[in-house]
Amino acid sequence: MLVNFQNFDATYKPRVVSDFLFEKDADRDLLNNIITGALPFPSSNKYGLIFEGHVGIGKSTLARALPDMMETAFNGGTANWCNVYNIKSGMNGAPLFEDIEQKFERHHAFNRCRYIILNEVDRLTKGSMGDLKSLMDTVAKSTVFIMTTNNIQAINVAVASRSYQISFNKILPSAYLPLLKRVMSDYQVDIYTDQDLERLVRVKQGDVRNVLSGAQQMIEAFYEARPLLTPPVLPAP
Repeated sequence: MLVNFQNFDATYKPRVVSDFLFEKDADRDLLNNIITGALPFPSSNKYGLIFEGHVGIGKSTLARALPDMMETAFNGGTANWCNVYNIKSGMNGAPLFEDIEQKFERHHAFNRCRYIILNEVDRLTKGSMGDLKSLMDTVAKSTVFIMTTNNIQAINVAVASRSYQISFNKILPSAYLPLLKRVMSDYQVDIYTDQDLERLVRVKQGDVRNVLSGAQQMIEAFYEARPLLTPPVLPAP
């Protein structure tokens, strides 16, 4: 019997910090303190966030979600000044920084902060890294820089020193169990052990999207072996 996964992605899309996987509880606490304002940010010496980890762990998803989290905590709204840049290998930076500066000139209104997201920031050239450091210093009081990378060693030391760094590299397979158990429970599948689910995480190398896709395959296998059972349909979240 075919399983209806129509609302699957929307149901398990992370929306708050607690929905994401972290290497350290202290990193989750750090982001929660930034969001609530318990930790002043941006501050006089920290105005960047660097998310480091392998592909598929959720760095970019968290980077895109964080501005709205911060604005919602601040005034119940969403980020009205947020720009996302996907850095290409060897990017010289001139077009990038010209575009950012033009947006600063054209759009002055913002709520708590302005947000610049730089995915794969390690791909900037050394010269462009220096330009990024200068830009960060220029707009530090009002702008949050959120950067993702899978090569922290390529980040300019000055950029790194102005940023909080959060690593996603050593997340254990057991950390995925709450999410995977929730998925299996929602679909009324009760045959898979913790060891089965952790094996799935290892096979998919911790890529959250691939792990969830693998969970769908396990659910389908369950119902294919039990044709008399009717799989549930998740309601829209």
